[in-house]
Amino acid sequence: MPNSLRCGLMLLVVLLLPACGGPEDGSRAETLEDLAKRAFEALQKNDYSLFEPWVMTRADTDWVYERFRDGKSKPARRALERFEKEGYAVVDKTRAKMKRTFDKVRARAARDFDWAKAEYMGMGNATRLTVEGIPYAEFYFEVRGGEDVWHVRLDGCAKIDRGWVMGDEFKLGRKRR
Repeated sequence: MPNSLRCGLMLLVVLLLPACGGPEDGSRAETLEDLAKRAFEALQKNDYSLFEPWVMTRADTDWVYERFRDGKSKPARRALERFEKEGYAVVDKTRAKMKRTFDKVRARAARDFDWAKAEYMGMGNATRLTVEGIPYAEFYFEVRGGEDVWHVRLDGCAKIDRGWVMGDEFKLGRKRR
């Protein structure tokens, strides 16, 4: 997939993904590592609701939209065109996909190890870019489960006014035995 298309799709997902709200305790994911640790905790406890505060909200989407409004970059223009055409119609599908991929990652890994005994090992590589002043990333963190090291990838992440949030899907891969 060409980089400009990939970037545009990532921005579109982040732009269009609202949720229920931010964390009630006011905490923020200041770094990608903070976001990774929140995801790991939710996966380990099999409780997606623990991660939902770090999912894009309607207010977050509006915040991004305002910054893209006068943007000149191709990815920002493409995301805005689709947003203006479809509005929030794609939101439910994206939210369902995010929850579905969370469940899929957890279930797939649970065939090989006990999440309760899994160990968070830290961040892996991140693909980063900035569009209209907003940092975006796709990255993975490593989990030791049994004898294997696993990569849990978080796609469509953005650093907005309330910190790093996620706006796409979870993915899983085994690194080594």
